Amino acid sequence: MVVSFPLLPFEYLTAEVLKLAGNAAKDNKKNHIVPRHIQLAMRNDDELSKLLGTVTIANGGVLPNIH
Repeated sequence: MVVSFPLLPFEYLTAEVLKLAGNAAKDNKKNHIVPRHIQLAMRNDDELSKLLGTVTIANGGVLPNIH
């Protein structure tokens, strides 16, 4: 597989989001990644949250927040 250099950051970003979303799915005892898991993965990671802070995930819900 030939990947051009400008696409490497996107490949890394995609792999990172999917890895974290997979962990979120596993934590919730699910076998499939759904938008909620992607939302949880992005918002719970400091760097991804900063990078993708204004992104809206359809059907992602909100983070649980207890005061």
